[in-house]
Amino acid sequence: MLCLVCLVLLPGFPARAQSTTDDKLGPGDRIELRVWRWTALRDGAVEGLQLNRSFSIDVTGTLDLPNIGGIAAAGLRADELARLIADRLQARSGGSERPDTTVQRIGGQPATETTASVEPTGDKAAPEPSAVADINGNASAPERADIENGPGAATVSEPPISGELALKAAQAPRQAAQTLPGGHEEETLRRELAAARAALDVMQRGARDASAQARAVADTAARQGQALKEQRQTADAQARDLEAARHVIEGFKTRAIIWDNQKAAMLKARHAADASQAAVDQALAEERHKIELLEQELAASRQTIDALETRADEAAAGLAGAMKDRQIAEAAAKQAGDALALERQRADAAAHDLDAMRRERDASQQAAAALSAALEQERERSIGLARGLSAAREALDIFKARARTVSMKRAPKALISPSPLATVSGRSVRKQVQKSPQLDQAASDVVATIALPAALLPTRPPKLDPRW
Repeated sequence: MLCLVCLVLLPGFPARAQSTTDDKLGPGDRIELRVWRWTALRDGAVEGLQLNRSFSIDVTGTLDLPNIGGIAAAGLRADELARLIADRLQARSGGSERPDTTVQRIGGQPATETTASVEPTGDKAAPEPSAVADINGNASAPERADIENGPGAATVSEPPISGELALKAAQAPRQAAQTLPGGHEEETLRRELAAARAALDVMQRGARDASAQARAVADTAARQGQALKEQRQTADAQARDLEAARHVIEGFKTRAIIWDNQKAAMLKARHAADASQAAVDQALAEERHKIELLEQELAASRQTIDALETRADEAAAGLAGAMKDRQIAEAAAKQAGDALALERQRADAAAHDLDAMRRERDASQQAAAALSAALEQERERSIGLARGLSAAREALDIFKARARTVSMKRAPKALISPSPLATVSGRSVRKQVQKSPQLDQAASDVVATIALPAALLPTRPPKLDPRW
C-alpha cells in the first residue's frame, strides 16, 4: 500500500522527457514554413512567397529549400530550425536584416504532462500486520528498502501493487485468526491492530510529506513566475532606454529594425514559456542573454557618441587655428604687398621682380587656403620676400650712392658689358636714372650696371597640388 501511495504521488516526469524527445524533427517529417519581413534582397518578397509552404525531410534528414539549398534538419527542434533558416537568409543577403521565420510540424502531437490524483485514505481500512508481512515477504529487496525508508525514497522504476495482491493481504490475517486457538486469538488481534495503527501512521506521514512537497513545488513555480515577470519588466525598461538612444543617433535606424525583430522573438518566447517549466527556464535564459546584448549595444553607442563629439571638438579647434594662421598670413602678405608697392614707386627697375613675387604670393595664398601644409610654405616665402626686399633696398642704396658719385664725373664712352644676371634689372635702372629730375643733362650719358642678388631674380610660380 505504501508503494502504491508513493507511485501515485510521483509527478509525470517521464511524460515530460518523452515530450522533449518528440519535439525533435526526424526523417520523413513534414513541416510548415512561414517567412515574412524579408526585403533585404531585390526579390526578397518573391523568395518569401516561395518559402511559405510545407516541406518534407528526406530519409537522410536533409530539408531542401528553394534559394537556400539543403539543411540538415534531423535532430533539430522547430525553433532551432527556424533560427537556422533565418541565419541562412541573412548570410545570403550579406546585411544586418533578419527575416521572421516560424516552423511548425504538420501532424505532430504536442507534449502532454499528466498528474495522478491521490484519493483520501481515511475511509479505508488499514492493512493488517500479517498482510504487510506477506507483502514484504513477496516483495523484492529494493521494494522492502522503499517500505522501510518511507515514501520519500520511492523511485519511478518500482512496480505498482495489484488489487488482487492487496485483497489477499487483507484476508490473510482473518484466515490466520480463524485457524488459531481461542486463547491466542485476542493477543494476535491486538498485535495486528498495533501493526495496522503503525502502518496507518506511516501512510499519514507519507501523505503529509507529499502535500508539503506539492506546496514546495507550487511555491517554486510561483517564485519562478515572479522572477520571470521582473525580468520581463527589466527587459522592457532597457528596451525603452535603447529606443531613446537610437532616436538620438540617426545612424542606428537599421539596428532599430533588428530590435523590433528581437522584440517579436521575445514575445514568442514568452508565449512558449507558458507551455512547461522547462520552456520557462529556456525563455528566461534567452531574455537574460538578449538584455546583455542590448546593454553592450547601448554602451557601444554611447562610446561612439563620445568619440564623435571629441573628434568634432578637435576639428573645430584645428579649423579655428587654421583660420587664425590664414589671417596672419594674409596680413603679412598685405604688408609685404604695400612695401613692394612703395618700393616699386621708388625703383621701377624692380617692377618685373615685384610682379613675379606678387604672383608667387597669390599662389601661396591659394595653396594656404587649400592645405594647412602650404601655409608653412607661404610663411617661408614671405620671409624670403622680406629678405629680397632688404637686399633690393640695399641695392637701391648702393645705386643711389653710385649715382651721386657719377653725377659729378663723366663716364667714358666705352660701355661695361653687363652680366647675364642683371641685364633686365640694369635696363630698368638706366630708365630710372634718365627720368630722375635731380640729375643734370651731363648725367644722362652716365651708364651704371648693378648686379642683383639671386633672391630678386624672377622665379617661376609654384606648382599647385592637382589633388586640390
